[in-house]
Amino acid sequence: MEPSWVKAEPQAAESGDLSQKLVEEGMQSTKSKKSKREAKGNHFSKTLFFFQCFTIFIIIMSLAAIAANGLTIYEYTKEKDIQYRSIILRVYAISFAVMIILTEIDWRGFMRYFIFLDNWVSRGISYCFVGLITWDQDATYSTVEGAINQTVSFILIGCGVFYAVLGIACMKTVKETELRSVADTQVED
Repeated sequence: MEPSWVKAEPQAAESGDLSQKLVEEGMQSTKSKKSKREAKGNHFSKTLFFFQCFTIFIIIMSLAAIAANGLTIYEYTKEKDIQYRSIILRVYAISFAVMIILTEIDWRGFMRYFIFLDNWVSRGISYCFVGLITWDQDATYSTVEGAINQTVSFILIGCGVFYAVLGIACMKTVKETELRSVADTQVED
């Protein structure tokens, strides 16, 4: 779609009105964007919706990791020969899963101490680490505990890889831009 001044006669462009026409067209396009937003009536952003769903999914998976590691600790304590090393590893996995939840709810008091989690690539690597800790190599899918453990750990590893890819693609900037855009449209209303 070409601006109207391109189709105008050469005399109009030569008379110095070109800048005025550009300003007027810019104002008209701004008004039409506002009217489109007002016609919608809401400030729905598909991008922000995707990121919110992804955040909720990761929080659910972190809670599942806490449950899977708790279940594994319970199974270890039922055995005659208690494996203290494995129990300590599971406690670390639970604490890191809590760290994921605090990171995903974007609690600034927590993020101030773990600034590396503000970068999505390092956040993805951390999530992969939690998935690897959760993964019980001795477990099989033949038991319920083993199936839960394996499934949760693989999903967390996948979420970590996905987060790292989003970080490499600079999607955090896109998310922050969308957040600012929605905030600006709410302020205008």
